[in-house]
Amino acid sequence: PPPIICYVTPSGNDGNDGLSWATAMRTIQAGLDRTVMTGGEVWVSAGLYPERIAMRPYVDLYGGFSGVETNRDQRDWNKNPTVLDGQNYGSVVSFRLLLGLIRFDGFTIQNGRSINGGGILAEYSSPIIANNTIQNNIATNSSSMVLGGGVYANSCSMVLSNNLIQDNISNSGGGVALNNDTSDLVVRNTFRSNTAAYTGNGFL
Repeated sequence: PPPIICYVTPSGNDGNDGLSWATAMRTIQAGLDRTVMTGGEVWVSAGLYPERIAMRPYVDLYGGFSGVETNRDQRDWNKNPTVLDGQNYGSVVSFRLLLGLIRFDGFTIQNGRSINGGGILAEYSSPIIANNTIQNNIATNSSSMVLGGGVYANSCSMVLSNNLIQDNISNSGGGVALNNDTSDLVVRNTFRSNTAAYTGNGFL
């Protein structure tokens, strides 16, 4: 079947088909799982989503909608904050073993807590991570090799662009840590008040 757009709002219902704002789903993960069958995009309206999500192959995820848009270019992620809150349990967003370029765009990612990648964890994938605020995430245990309070990428080909990365904490690479990555593009990001116990407050 052709690719689809799946819609998600805080007032939606995961029993809906997700094919319009009027029949939107409630959780982002349900939208991703719905769309992986066809490929396409998930559009998420402003609000607080207390969940941790696993990205899916061939599905792009966009936040920053008010809930009436008919064209993606109409959204405004600054006026319509779309917040993923990890509730201090695990990485908030994960990309694992995903084929193709997958875009994650227009969210606030906060309150993640994991050994590596409190906010975003990417492994063996090619994510495009753009236009997000990544804040107040923690990667921690007793090892100095704990990496990436905000973002951790291992063996990826990642684009990290136009994000605000602030107030994240890790033993190393408080804001962002890259491991075994040889072709990442990290441009036009703002790093602010990230902390590392050993090395790389903002970036490692």
